[in-house]
Amino acid sequence: MLADEQEELLSNRRRLAGELRRLRDRAGVSGRQLAEQIGISQSKVSRIEAGLTVPSAPEVAAWAAAVSASDTTTELLTALIRSEEHTSELQSHHD
Repeated sequence: MLADEQEELLSNRRRLAGELRRLRDRAGVSGRQLAEQIGISQSKVSRIEAGLTVPSAPEVAAWAAAVSASDTTTELLTALIRSEEHTSELQSHHD
């Protein structure tokens, strides 16, 4: 993978992680509460928010619903996860 592609991947991942954490914080929901609501572990919530794990599109949709994100915000999150998936797919074809 080219350096520019790697930087874009990391940038999108950080942006997605930051947006998800911001939404959870604004909703006043703890990581444990969110995890229970969307059916993942609290440690996975932490890894997602740290940018260490990329959530699936259904997990992002469930997260957005659990924190009552606006339609516009949900669309942004969906676009970020699709970009992440697309970049990861391209990377696997280059390997």
